[in-house]
Amino acid sequence: DLPVSINGSDFLQFISDSEQDSTAGCGGATLSTSRAGRQQLHGDSDADLTQANGFSRPHAQGHQTDSFSATQDVRQSSQARAPQSSLTNFFQPDRQGPSSTRPQPSRTAACQPSSRGEDSVHDDQLDDLDLANLRVFGNRSFRHPQKPICQSVLRKRDCFVLMPTGGGKSLCYQLPAILSRGVTVVVSPLLSLIQDQVESLVNLEMSDGLVGIPATCLTSTTSTSMIRNILDDLYREVPTIKLLYVTPEGLAAEGGRTHDAIQSLHSRRLLERFVIDEAHCVSTWGHDFRPDYKNLGRLRSKYVGVPMIALTATATNAVRADILKCLKLKNPDRFVTSFNRPNLHFEVRLKSTAKCREDLRLTVTLKEIVDYIHSRPGDAGIVYCLSRDDCEGVARSLCDAEVSAAYYHAGMTANQRATVQQDWQSGKVQVCVATIAFGMGIDKANVRWVIHFCMPKSLEGYFQEAGRAGRDGEDAHCILYYGGQDFSRLINMLRMKKKGSNRQTKENARNLADQVKAYCEEVVQCRRRMLLSHFDDRTDLPAATQREERGGARFPQCC
Repeated sequence: DLPVSINGSDFLQFISDSEQDSTAGCGGATLSTSRAGRQQLHGDSDADLTQANGFSRPHAQGHQTDSFSATQDVRQSSQARAPQSSLTNFFQPDRQGPSSTRPQPSRTAACQPSSRGEDSVHDDQLDDLDLANLRVFGNRSFRHPQKPICQSVLRKRDCFVLMPTGGGKSLCYQLPAILSRGVTVVVSPLLSLIQDQVESLVNLEMSDGLVGIPATCLTSTTSTSMIRNILDDLYREVPTIKLLYVTPEGLAAEGGRTHDAIQSLHSRRLLERFVIDEAHCVSTWGHDFRPDYKNLGRLRSKYVGVPMIALTATATNAVRADILKCLKLKNPDRFVTSFNRPNLHFEVRLKSTAKCREDLRLTVTLKEIVDYIHSRPGDAGIVYCLSRDDCEGVARSLCDAEVSAAYYHAGMTANQRATVQQDWQSGKVQVCVATIAFGMGIDKANVRWVIHFCMPKSLEGYFQEAGRAGRDGEDAHCILYYGGQDFSRLINMLRMKKKGSNRQTKENARNLADQVKAYCEEVVQCRRRMLLSHFDDRTDLPAATQREERGGARFPQCC
């Protein structure tokens, strides 16, 4: 049979049962849970809860996290742990689920609004935030403003979260999800991003050797047998799954299996919230507009009473307003942090296609990049390119110059991309040469530099890609190489790619490229100030310095 499902308090109780001093290092947080109340809800015994709700599984090789293990500072219990089942094993294809007994949702009856309000949130959910953050995610404390966001989410508020890359947006919905009784549905634009997120969650090391948060996905790549097992769980009286990742296309398919399962959750008041990740994809004014995202506003009328959380790392004022309008967020709690990351140093360098005299295999710019990498042995970095051909060519040149590099782009198979990403994450490969297909969801803390070999398509995209560097808070460098021919090439690529698009989309793409051109050619204003101003961030900055670049071109470089 399937593991006995648990609500948020039970999840925490199971974790805390294995250790003494459950409030150690948690800021005095206490775990207030009624065992009798849980038994009444689930009809299970103490032994059933302890034995059935383990989420341990073998630790994945190469998995890394920038969080510390909770067991480092929390005293281990002398009590023996009962045998634990693996939630992940439940999703294996060879498992036979009770599909024949699955209740079918009515496709004609309107779902009744859920009675959702601030008074429906139990105080113990809010009290348990610190404990869960430590025991499940291994964090001693929250980054600002993670805790207020989690509190708003648990209070069933609509939320808009704008937080730069590396700010910890995912925790803001993953933590409330495990403290909630029902299912949190996360909408994400890329299959690779979904797979990375789910793998990270199910392999997450918790206290006392426990591994894995109940998360899964329903996408076009999910096998038939796995879909059956997932749906069987979603139709349970109380599902085990806490986080369900889907694409906007899958969510929009009327009458599809994903649609019916989510509708059933809503009718049983087990649909906790919708999370719209990379919410800037909603806006036609944004740098990564996706039509299927535009339709997500329909969720408000279809699933009445279900709160929505929109998260993005890059959005101008115009894009923010468009997100709120398109998603129909109702007087949302807004959390907007500064885009300024003082540890990142921005620089634009003049690009040259002339052959290097010392090594005719390389251009002057490639030789400069090779020397830069060699001067930083062991430092992980990313080189972004505009096209797949550039990507492979630059990677080949770096390898010929004895740089440990591999390329990554959308033209590769999923297995090839996964291998490159894993090799780079683990440190086996020092440099990943990639198109923009590489980036979303990348969680490597010690990236010391990001180089753009060509000008990017937008300042929003550039800031997000450059933001992969220095997520550990240590100094990191963001270097953009720019040549006059880059702009013409980019415009031609956009014109070809946007064929068939409406006039507004074409004009917007051109405007975004013009902004990047202005940034690259600026010789007076501080780079950091230009980027922050683009996002309407008026953070006070120290005076910028200027340095003389090769060839007589002057480019400001921020302190």
